[in-house]
Amino acid sequence: MKGFRCYPKLAISVIFLLFSLVLPQAQASFNGSDTYTPRFEYYVDSTQTLGIDSVANLPASAFKQAPKAGYVGGYNRSIQWLKFRLPPSSGPSLLRIKPAYTDYVTLYQPDDGDFKVTERGELSEVEVGRFDRAIVFELEPVESESTYYLRIETENTSTVVAQVYTQQGYLRAVMLDSMVAGSFIGLLITLIVVNLSYQRWRNDLGFRYYILFVIASLMVFLSVDGWLLLVSPQWLKPLVSYLPQLTTLLYLLSVAVFYQALFGFALAESRYCLWISRIYQLAILLGGGALIVGAYIEYFPWFMQISVIYLLWISMIALKRVWTGSSEGRALLFAVVLGFLGILGTALSLNGIVSGGIWLLYSYTAGTLASILVFQSVMNRRLRCAEKVHLTTLLEKEHAEVLAERERQEKELKAQFISMLSHELKTPLSVISMGVSQQVITGKTRKYLIQAVSDMSRVIDRCAVLEQVDAEVYTRKEAVELVNLIGTQIEQAGGNSRILWQPPQSELWVSSDTDWLRVIVSNLIDNALKYSPAKTAISVRVECHLGEVCVQVENMVEGEPPDPQYIFDKYYRARSAHKQTGAGLGLYIVKRLVAQLGARIDCRIESLPIQMANRVVMCLCLPDRQ
Repeated sequence: MKGFRCYPKLAISVIFLLFSLVLPQAQASFNGSDTYTPRFEYYVDSTQTLGIDSVANLPASAFKQAPKAGYVGGYNRSIQWLKFRLPPSSGPSLLRIKPAYTDYVTLYQPDDGDFKVTERGELSEVEVGRFDRAIVFELEPVESESTYYLRIETENTSTVVAQVYTQQGYLRAVMLDSMVAGSFIGLLITLIVVNLSYQRWRNDLGFRYYILFVIASLMVFLSVDGWLLLVSPQWLKPLVSYLPQLTTLLYLLSVAVFYQALFGFALAESRYCLWISRIYQLAILLGGGALIVGAYIEYFPWFMQISVIYLLWISMIALKRVWTGSSEGRALLFAVVLGFLGILGTALSLNGIVSGGIWLLYSYTAGTLASILVFQSVMNRRLRCAEKVHLTTLLEKEHAEVLAERERQEKELKAQFISMLSHELKTPLSVISMGVSQQVITGKTRKYLIQAVSDMSRVIDRCAVLEQVDAEVYTRKEAVELVNLIGTQIEQAGGNSRILWQPPQSELWVSSDTDWLRVIVSNLIDNALKYSPAKTAISVRVECHLGEVCVQVENMVEGEPPDPQYIFDKYYRARSAHKQTGAGLGLYIVKRLVAQLGARIDCRIESLPIQMANRVVMCLCLPDRQ
């Protein structure tokens, strides 16, 4: 199996993951004189009857040591008593406790042999504390090491991650913590906005569920980290305190439906996977009922065990994708495993298996962030593939429309050609019919018959050449003496008296195909003779210019001149040309042959105001023989 490919976004996720984990530790150790981490000892009062006097008189052996990172008692209805000691202090200090969703936290601090009772941080008067999502208690200065107690009672998990600060250290900690949280929130909001802007979610169910997954991740963080509680009015805070449980259920539901769409459980071969996914979603919905009836504490530890099993099963499906050679299998496996590890750390801490609040606070954040970024790379790949398919479909559709339009035009042109051809052949056929019906054929009649046969032959010849030039004709490049070739074609044209031709004194050799060059020159001369007035001359001359030999044929036309832009198109005939027989193929054949011989031909129209006519100039340029 090949190693995982290093995606740029994956590198960003790893960096941000380390940033999220290391920064809180840097916060705690930034300045040793400004911070102190209390070491908790805990006692679980399952009877819910003990008061502070009874707990304070318990033997030391009744308390168990909690990890330095914090205390997590899991989901239960017992009262959690935490005992910790603080060294002497010369000034007031602040005890900062996270998470803030713990319902009832009471601090008992020593006061002349008794205890001073403070409920849920109500003594904090630090200005920045108004923007803190944690529970903050103000501790009075003590002259010697003193013992403090925390009483925790909650409908959520019994969790405490605490730090003692001086006022300056507290300000720094809040700003640093807000910066990390703000970065995480900003990243998720950016991902949501960017993915919504793609518009792919309108047609792609998997993309919609991915956006829902990111939104649910954001909502869990906002509720668990205390942001929603911070901005809520006082009358709404009791209701907002239930949001961590509710958003956690919504998050896990979004994970389930996203995985269902991502792995294609709705396909026929994955129906058993679909039923497993639906059973897990039903278990999530039961959590909503448990929250309503007050049984969430009993429900959630059981449900988190099911979630771990479910995510292990999803990881096995992703691993199977890797073994079957799926192009995105490794990225999917990596994202699923990262998300699983984040939820696993949360599950272990919530169930009290791992007694460390740092796992609860940061395992979900780090795992979710890393998995979202990897999933984003997968969705981006799918988006690019979908756009490529969409673009290919549009191009194919456009190509089909172009072909259909071209076919339609070809049919119209062929219909026009057949109509025009039948019209052009009717005239010489009528002449022949009238001539052969006469008992005596005079010399004049014979001349008309010969001309009619010549016209028909010319039309038929051009139709025969057309079939060849529409495909690639066979050409052979050879040295051709152009002056002699033009002279021969002028003689064969039979219009010597109308053709002004002054051949150069020396031979001019070009590199071309003799047979096809004859066809080109013959068509140019024939076209000039046919469409110019009967008593006007046409001009043929040859010039050398910059390594080319150019043949220029000029003739006058009466009435509306041809359009130089369309004069070489198949079946094109100017309005003034319909007086003569023709099929609109001569110059089209010329243009095709010229292109296949590697030459070029241009047409320009020159106005002649005095003669009240126009001059058509055809310029054929051939490469000189090297």
